[in-house]
Amino acid sequence: MKPLTLEETRLKEEMKSRCLAKGQYVDENAKKKFDMLCHLEDFEIQYWELQQENEQLKDNWNKLKEYCKENTLCYEVGDDENTKLIGSKIHGLNVLDKMQELEKSDSNE
Repeated sequence: MKPLTLEETRLKEEMKSRCLAKGQYVDENAKKKFDMLCHLEDFEIQYWELQQENEQLKDNWNKLKEYCKENTLCYEVGDDENTKLIGSKIHGLNVLDKMQELEKSDSNE
């Protein structure tokens, strides 16, 4: 779903104004029509806010994923027998695996 165009918004506002005459509803159906148009406006606002929140969450997800990629599989310097993963870095790999698992499950739905 996409937001209303300027023309659609203008028509909605015109329809709302036709429901009222000097602040009073013009007929019995006008109140229902006006309420429906107000409900549409509320829906538009909620939809827009959810889109913004979703975009922010997507950005955060991508940043976290990049952080995990950059901070995994880091090795301490040593000879072959003493080379090992740095303990704090192992968690990044586990998080990255879990994130990839979640992305796969989301794409299957």
